[in-house]
Amino acid sequence: MKREELRLAIEEPARQVGLTFEAGLVDLMLEQAGDEPGQLPLLEFVLRRLWEDRRGGELHHEAYKAMGQLQGAIAKKAESLYLKLNEDDQHKVQQIFLRLVRPGEGEADTRRRATFAEVGEGLRSLAKTLADERLLVTSQVAGSSEETIEVSHEALIRHWERLKQWVEADRRFLAWQLRLNAAVKEWEGNKRSSDLLLRGIQLTESVDWLKKKPDYLSPVEREFVTVSKNRKKRNLIAAATIAGLMLILIGALSWSWKEGVTVKYTVSIVKARLHLVSVLEPEMVEIPVGDFLQGDVITRPNNPLRKVTVNGFMIGKYEVTFEEYDRYVELTGGRSPNDEMLGRERRPVIDVMWEDAVDYAKWLSKATGKGYRLPTASEWEYAAGSGGKDTMWAGTSDENQLKDYAVYMVNSKQVEPVGSKKPNDFGLYDMSGNVFEMVRDCFAKAGKECNTHMIRGGCRGNKAETLRISYEHPSMVGTRNNLTGFRLAQDIP
Repeated sequence: MKREELRLAIEEPARQVGLTFEAGLVDLMLEQAGDEPGQLPLLEFVLRRLWEDRRGGELHHEAYKAMGQLQGAIAKKAESLYLKLNEDDQHKVQQIFLRLVRPGEGEADTRRRATFAEVGEGLRSLAKTLADERLLVTSQVAGSSEETIEVSHEALIRHWERLKQWVEADRRFLAWQLRLNAAVKEWEGNKRSSDLLLRGIQLTESVDWLKKKPDYLSPVEREFVTVSKNRKKRNLIAAATIAGLMLILIGALSWSWKEGVTVKYTVSIVKARLHLVSVLEPEMVEIPVGDFLQGDVITRPNNPLRKVTVNGFMIGKYEVTFEEYDRYVELTGGRSPNDEMLGRERRPVIDVMWEDAVDYAKWLSKATGKGYRLPTASEWEYAAGSGGKDTMWAGTSDENQLKDYAVYMVNSKQVEPVGSKKPNDFGLYDMSGNVFEMVRDCFAKAGKECNTHMIRGGCRGNKAETLRISYEHPSMVGTRNNLTGFRLAQDIP
């Protein structure tokens, strides 16, 4: 509908019942409505609210502003409706809306249209209620009896804080689900060909999500993942002879005896290499070769800066999280760190000592066939300073900007989820603040033995000075606390 047609649709019904609009109100509403498909339901909703709050025979700016204007009004309506639902229906509303949002990658989140088969037929009744409240829009697929559903207006995605929090918390899952949905459609469009079933890393990731969020997958998505998993098992069984399996088992047990590790630890590695279990690997960032001035003349004035050349390497985009470390504990039967009620999942793992971090890197290397390790102090400082660009903190050398890049005593007393602040120019998060990070280097020795390890970056309770990327902190051997975590590095082949 063109702008002038829309104006007529707003003004004419009001005129016929003796209502008027305060000067400029219709123009403002038209400007904010834009040309989105959901503009009519949204305008209808707002006009109804304006009529309820009219002043005599006038629909006025004050009422429009009070409801949050066009975009804020629908968000307030959504929150009000949500709070009236029981806990079970609130969970279902979350399922519905998450299915209808396309997470942006470096851009704004947008809505997507889904069929009721994707959303779940069991949610149809609740979805219809949301549509009756003008929060959703339903339509018929041309030439088909299939119905689709979508968010009535993207203002809901941009302004409903609860929905924004849901999307942010499940951003990785939603991005994966879009890829899965495309794979399912291709599979069904090709008569469910076994050639299009999931395999390798895609299958491992999908099985893990199916285990974590079964209610958020449609029946056909769950079937697709399950069929793929069963096919993988059948292929493994068919491909492996009894003699081959015996050789693997004998070799693994022999290795575990030599290394002094448990059978469960060994079996976890064998299963991971055969893709029978999923392993959570850190997201890595490639750091280019370069040189920089390393050293700390502020706390060590007699220790001059020195030029250091760093070979190219990979380093974790984030610190290793509880989610990743807990998977390692689950598979190996190792010690589970205590989060001290500070939170787990996407928060950096704490209550680990230097030896725990080294053991984790060794296990992950064997389970994946990749070489993980702790970064050296030079690698860490080079990466934190974006290759020498930043000399004070990771992401900035301006203390006024530090709160945007670091979790420290100015803005938090809690361990925050990784990635809560801005990254530095290399795309690395939290290298200043949140938790200290272990590196390979020794801080001090007793004779030939290291009795104090080095940790870097400062933590949530520190002042800005202590967060400096050049600041080398000591940590006694065997120490576990709630202030220290780690991130991993890799050599580039």
